[in-house]
Amino acid sequence: MHHMRQAGAACELAAGRTEGQHDRHDRRRDGTGRGREAAATQGPGRDPRSVEGRRGRGGGGRRLRLGDRGRRGSRGRRRPRTRAGSGGEGLTAAGMLPAKWWDERVPGGSAKGWLFLVHPGPSLLVTATFVAVAALAARSAPSPLRVAQLAAAMLCVQFAIGIANDLADVAPDSLSKPYKPLARAVVPRPAAAIATAALCVAGLALAASVNLETLALFAAGLTAGMSYNLGLRRTPLSPVPWWAGIGLLPLAAFAAAAAVTPRLWPVLPLSGLVALGLHLANAAPDLAGDRRVRHRSLPVLLGERASLYVSEATLIALAVFGLVVAGGVHRLGPWVIGGALVLLLAVAVVSVRRERRPFPLLAAATAVFAATWLATVAVR
Repeated sequence: MHHMRQAGAACELAAGRTEGQHDRHDRRRDGTGRGREAAATQGPGRDPRSVEGRRGRGGGGRRLRLGDRGRRGSRGRRRPRTRAGSGGEGLTAAGMLPAKWWDERVPGGSAKGWLFLVHPGPSLLVTATFVAVAALAARSAPSPLRVAQLAAAMLCVQFAIGIANDLADVAPDSLSKPYKPLARAVVPRPAAAIATAALCVAGLALAASVNLETLALFAAGLTAGMSYNLGLRRTPLSPVPWWAGIGLLPLAAFAAAAAVTPRLWPVLPLSGLVALGLHLANAAPDLAGDRRVRHRSLPVLLGERASLYVSEATLIALAVFGLVVAGGVHRLGPWVIGGALVLLLAVAVVSVRRERRPFPLLAAATAVFAATWLATVAVR
């Protein structure tokens, strides 16, 4: 019995030492000189090791900053440190490109704000499609000066429409897209309004330098875009300006090449399908913000899921109808079939993967199909 009591005392002494070692270890990690129990009894608002404790302490302690998460990988390995760039973004240690400079959601400075204010992705896609269709209509490669003229005219108009869109969307963007340049106030609204007016004038002047038909079609397309931004986007008629703008695009390209033909008439119903499909795909992810500001656009009335389903069905109908029209004029060639397959594949990918933002992929695939269809059916 005496030996058992001695063994029990030795176990208690060892346990006490072990607990004391853990307590000292916790105090060293804590940096406050208090043990685990002392810190735990103060609740989450006082424990300096907890996220709440770091937020809750008035003046002391290190506060969480944007970007602190992700400094360590999932297994605790420290990622390479970054140093601040001129636009508020991180640069790699080697001083290469800014971290995620291409991501609009990553905070940046004024230059990055202006870059995304003009909606560079859609603007460049529309401009590239316009120049390519104009070259197809002319049946020859345009000179570099002609390419620059056409591209500059379309870019100015697209940039103006993009900036005006963000100016009209400041209220919903502050709720659903707080990273947008105007919502974050990295670009002043008066400067954005002045830029919109200047780009409108420049785009129309460049279109007039091509020919009067191109000027008229550019003016009509610009009017459609601005009518969407300034009112129709809030109504069930929201797809109508998209229909007008998309339908006028190939007409303007053929007018720039002085090659307008009656074979372009099927563009009107086809562009209606394009407009409906892409408008629903573009608006579906942002419906929460539109509802909060009481917009009554067609995507809001349909809801996100129905908008995506209708968008996919509409683009499938576009591919089928385009092939039927091409076959009806005996121009069902491999190019238009290939373009239709590209569009159908994009719709399948979006449908299977349930992409959060399907618009970029669907817009690019639709542009490919439109170019191949026009090259096959409308070009003389």
